[in-house]
Amino acid sequence: MNKPYPPSIARRFFQWYCNPRLQETILGDLEEQFEEDLKASGPRRAKARFTWNVLRFFRPGIIKSFNNGQKLNTYGMYKHYLKIGWRTILRNKLHSFINVIGLSTGAAICLVTLLFYNYETSFDHHHANADQTYRVVQHTHKSDQELYWNTTAYPLAAALRNDFPDFEHVTQVAGPMKRLFKLESEKTEVVRFEEEHVLFADRHYPEVFDLEWISGSKESALDLLNSVVITEKIAEKCFGQNFRSSRVVGQTLLLNNKDALIITGVVKNPPPTTSLKFNMLISYEFFKKHNPYPSGNWSGNYQGTTFVTLKDQSQELLVEDKINNWKGNYLNEVDNEQISYFLQPLKEIHTETLYGSVPTGYQIDKKTLNISIMVALFILFIAVVNFINLVTARASIRSKEVGIRKAIGSSRGSLIKQFLFENSILVIIAMIVACVLSWQLLVLLNNSLSIIGMKLSFHLQEVVLIIGACFLIIVLSTVYPAFVLSSFKPIKALNNSGAGGIKGFSFRKGLTLFQFTLVQIFVISALIVGIQINYFNSKSPGFTSDQIVMIPIPSHDKIDVIANRFLENNQVSQVSFGSGPPMAVNNFALGTNCWLPHQEKLDAISTQMKIADPAYIQLYDLELVAGRNFIENKPQFDEFIINEKLAKSFGWKNPEDALGQSLRINEGEAKVVGVIKDFHNQPFQYELTPVVLMNWTAWQWRAFAKINSFDALIHIEETWKSQFPESIFTYNFLDDSIKKEYLLENLIYRGFKLFSMLVIIIGCLGLLGLMSFITLQKTKEIGVRKVLGASVVQIISNLSKEFSIIIFIGFIVAVPVVYYFMGIWLNNFSYRIELSLWIFIAGGLITFLFGIGISSLKSVKAARANPIESLKYE
Repeated sequence: MNKPYPPSIARRFFQWYCNPRLQETILGDLEEQFEEDLKASGPRRAKARFTWNVLRFFRPGIIKSFNNGQKLNTYGMYKHYLKIGWRTILRNKLHSFINVIGLSTGAAICLVTLLFYNYETSFDHHHANADQTYRVVQHTHKSDQELYWNTTAYPLAAALRNDFPDFEHVTQVAGPMKRLFKLESEKTEVVRFEEEHVLFADRHYPEVFDLEWISGSKESALDLLNSVVITEKIAEKCFGQNFRSSRVVGQTLLLNNKDALIITGVVKNPPPTTSLKFNMLISYEFFKKHNPYPSGNWSGNYQGTTFVTLKDQSQELLVEDKINNWKGNYLNEVDNEQISYFLQPLKEIHTETLYGSVPTGYQIDKKTLNISIMVALFILFIAVVNFINLVTARASIRSKEVGIRKAIGSSRGSLIKQFLFENSILVIIAMIVACVLSWQLLVLLNNSLSIIGMKLSFHLQEVVLIIGACFLIIVLSTVYPAFVLSSFKPIKALNNSGAGGIKGFSFRKGLTLFQFTLVQIFVISALIVGIQINYFNSKSPGFTSDQIVMIPIPSHDKIDVIANRFLENNQVSQVSFGSGPPMAVNNFALGTNCWLPHQEKLDAISTQMKIADPAYIQLYDLELVAGRNFIENKPQFDEFIINEKLAKSFGWKNPEDALGQSLRINEGEAKVVGVIKDFHNQPFQYELTPVVLMNWTAWQWRAFAKINSFDALIHIEETWKSQFPESIFTYNFLDDSIKKEYLLENLIYRGFKLFSMLVIIIGCLGLLGLMSFITLQKTKEIGVRKVLGASVVQIISNLSKEFSIIIFIGFIVAVPVVYYFMGIWLNNFSYRIELSLWIFIAGGLITFLFGIGISSLKSVKAARANPIESLKYE
């Protein structure tokens, strides 16, 4: 029978952890104890006690030191690196400051742009059914053009719901629209307010879109004819910040001072990343009751939007074909031939500009967002390159240190670790500064873009992004300098500064060339965008817009009284009434079809319709080229004034040929009594279109007053309130409304200006690093030249030749790039500037002058230095 031995696992574990000096003594005692236990208790208990004793000895004093000396050395080494790195930063304050500012600025811009990109591409993603939900959009094929609509006929949703089993849900909305409300309650004061985000929605709306319900039921909240669901914002406005939702439900709101609506639910405010914004949801049945004609009209395209949710997302194209084969069951023959329906994914609504934005909303093209990301990454790359240039430019100062360390036995690996650690300290400081800068930039961006409800902020996702970016930048910014600095040969490094041993100068020049190519791309592009925006602002629209105030009118019955009362103040020079100003602003335009009596409606021309009174043409200085103006206001139009564009569309070569001709539009027939000179009825991004003016008091919803002082506005407000005491006075200056039409273009311009300024600053910091390197490389050469009689100007010229060539080559590369991409951007506008040579030359000169100023900081100092100092060791 084999003799039992102590457990091998326990024995090996003891040998692994025990101090070698104690192993033999303690292990001998354990084995003696095992022999005694084996005789007394048997092998099983002996093995168990041996294992237990091994575990009991696992304690301080017996455990060996696991490479403890190495641990101490590693800790001491990194402590030494930290101390040396910090001292280096403090000893070179200006150099460190430039490094931190350059890198942190680039990182901050990149981070804020990423936040902006994530925000703009996250619209409508918060809905659970977002991937399967689509907006039904309409293409209208005209003889002269193709029209794209984000709205459809109101009856479409009910027909789709009844006839198509492919849809899981179908919902119809109208709006958003502006409406007046009043709350009367015994417990609260009378509250009047005007809300522009009022959406009429059917009972299926909560099934398609996710709402966070505070009170009320999504299954029944919109069932009643007069039901209204409000958001927290409206609840706080009506019932105070500490409102109780249980008491809010059941309260009554008066719509337009006459229709009682019952609050049936309260929901949380929808996130700002919602395309179709709302603060109040009113039953769509209420809208149908009070608007029977548009809600039952298949030919009209008003403010109705249809959304559908597909059961199978892969069937999108098949369903589109089915709809376009089916639509003839409801549309008349002309509409069926002209109209096609398509499904637009919900997630693409905000970034697809083909169909235009919804009222009170805005859009931004996905291409613009992608370009912004590329720009931000380029700026970050420039900042990283600058960091590398500035660190390696000071290489000669560290070369003796590297030589001594290598001479006494330091390995290249340890030097790489040291320089990685030192440079990482700068990068971490820069990233902390970048976070602070990003925070301030977000505040500025949110304030400047509050008009579109933007609210960017840091979340967990962004924090993770910052940490990841920090590690990436540390790798990009520190690896190359560490390898360069550690590559010096000891003999060369100790031989008069060792600058000649630095490699990679051609690579550094290549990076600098890339930098200044980007700098000039940004500068020239900013000039082009600025000139185009200035063209928008300075080009005459063909009508007067100065000092004209637009005031909504609740009722057209009192327009004569209002006009007379307005004109009582001598600071009000002219007053007119109509549907809107000559240019379609604030997402509002009336459209119709126009054709001759002998033509088919299929050949009709899409025409913009404007309601105007006899004072309209004079107020806006529109020029009559033939015929006469309207004579008096009429409850039903019987005359047209058309623009030259519409006259030419019907083949009338002379404006006089149009006079007396009968025209038909969707709303009726009348004769042409006047022709006005073409004016820009749309923003300058678009071509001017045919226009028909008609005198129709029922559609005169706005008053237009030309004022000469602010006192006149006070008089207008008092007069308005005396006539409409139950309503809320609001106004807009026409100039401000026109400027808002160029919001996206101005945003792009501001972005280019900011980016251009930053890349110039960062690029010039890189040039400073390059000039530092050049002057260090040519210290002896400069000394020899001065001894031989070279002047300061000659030396500066010689030193500047390097960067001048780089800037010139960058200019040559930048010109075709800018010409191509800015040409594509300008082609988006019907009215645009021409790209002339002087714009490119001006951009190149700006960059060159900045480069001259920065390079002179180093070249002048080097040229004026005493040659004895640079040659005393020769």
